[in-house]
Amino acid sequence: MAGVGGLALSAGVLLVLGTADTDTVGGQTILILLAFGAQFLAGHVAGRVATRARPLNGGLAGLILYFVVGVTSIAAGEDPGVAALAFGALVALLMGTAAAVLVENPHR
Repeated sequence: MAGVGGLALSAGVLLVLGTADTDTVGGQTILILLAFGAQFLAGHVAGRVATRARPLNGGLAGLILYFVVGVTSIAAGEDPGVAALAFGALVALLMGTAAAVLVENPHR
């Protein structure tokens, strides 16, 4: 939920300010980087909360966030290709897993 909230709040503010316009390449790039940050945040929170298998929980949190964003964009009328969806899922998995690995504390 932290990733969804972080993404929604920051994307909403940027869209209101006009910085992240979905019609321009720069605006789309900002939104994509924002989604990567949100996936990292989701993996971080899931890794911190998990008692076991932190990297797995972080990766799954990143994938779930990607699924939510992907379904929302498809419902809005976007038509991403299969390769773009697969690449996005891989990036979401890696971002969430990386964040959870960084949280892992061996002295716990």
